[in-house]
Amino acid sequence: MGQRATETIVVAASPETVYAVAADFANYPSWVADLKSVAILETDADFEALLTASHDTPVVIFKHSRNCGTSGYALEELTDHLAHAPEKVRYAMVTVQTHRALSDAIAARLGVRHHTPQALLVRNGQVVWSATHHRITADVLDQEVTRTLSGATAPHSN
Repeated sequence: MGQRATETIVVAASPETVYAVAADFANYPSWVADLKSVAILETDADFEALLTASHDTPVVIFKHSRNCGTSGYALEELTDHLAHAPEKVRYAMVTVQTHRALSDAIAARLGVRHHTPQALLVRNGQVVWSATHHRITADVLDQEVTRTLSGATAPHSN
């Protein structure tokens, strides 16, 4: 797991305003620097294009729930990974609250059980590694992405 700094701050806003900002996942890349390289999946066509791209470069799909503490933890781990992730990998996210049908379609198309949070590493249109909940860590993402880029195969996990 990556190193973390903790700090207390006072936010001069109502809980409703804070939640509205936190729930506006599409705008995360504007204020979370390491998420700038993450595509937001909103349509089946977005997903199909990503599957096609997986034949040229590995793809990590992150399925996220805005109101789940475990998903927030997994998002932090993904962000830690992205801070030094190889440029040869594409990243995409789907928010389950707003795109549940797409999240279900991804699970069905890739032959995995739906979970949130969930990380799926896809190569050549197939899941080569997956993790859910607290198994999504920056260290494991680093390891599995490196393994996939090297051409080694890993057992599909969950």
